[in-house]
Amino acid sequence: MICPNCNKDVSETNKFCPECGLQLEATINATIADSGEVITTTQSTIQPSSNQYGKVGVATKYDGLSIAGMVLGILAVVIFLWAPVALIVGAAGIVLSAIGMNRVRRSEGVLSGYGLAIAGLATSIVAVVLAAIVFMIVIG
Repeated sequence: MICPNCNKDVSETNKFCPECGLQLEATINATIADSGEVITTTQSTIQPSSNQYGKVGVATKYDGLSIAGMVLGILAVVIFLWAPVALIVGAAGIVLSAIGMNRVRRSEGVLSGYGLAIAGLATSIVAVVLAAIVFMIVIG
């Protein structure tokens, strides 16, 4: 299906366009005046969806793994002088951030937090490198 608002290709199962947030399906119950029969049909609309903050097409739920990856990345940077622990925390931050990025990307606009996951990945990598340098200096 093609989104009527942004002309992007959208899966038939999506209720909202992941690109612009347009509500793609609306179920309408109509009663035929002559027979009194109720007909339910699905049709495309051009009503943009909005979230609780009034922003159109923006997901409101953050991915928990993206948040956890960022928190671990920041924690690992703070404790990088305690190298063995910082290496473990930083590695966990890298894994959680990577999984969070994948989940946000695959959620088709339902989850947000891609930027948090990138920040977590970057801080975790920096912390692991710093901790590895400190570890090499202390050991060697």
